[in-house]
Amino acid sequence: MSGEKADTAEMRMLWWMRGITRKDRVENETVRKELGVEKVSEKMREKRLRWFGHVWSSEEQGLCKRVMEPKVGRRSRGRPQRRFMGCIDEDFKIKGLEVTDAEDRELWRRTFRTGGPD
Repeated sequence: MSGEKADTAEMRMLWWMRGITRKDRVENETVRKELGVEKVSEKMREKRLRWFGHVWSSEEQGLCKRVMEPKVGRRSRGRPQRRFMGCIDEDFKIKGLEVTDAEDRELWRRTFRTGGPD
């Protein structure tokens, strides 16, 4: 599920929990503040980047690190599938980070502690 679709589904659930309809004209951020909830897409990004940092700092020939490498060979017709590293590259651009930042474990941990439930 993409981040936008996940956010939409999350907001519908939050509105339902609060008993709010669209006719009430309440802003999403107001509902989020009342419930103390972050966007689910931000939590997904945080978890993805934390996992990347964990794998990046692991041993060089580890299975997880080898799996992150791109596939070689012909691809099928149509739009290319979205890959994990494509998401990570996009997350790096959004957060303004570099791959080398993942080597400093303490900095990496502090960067992605946004608070709220895990």
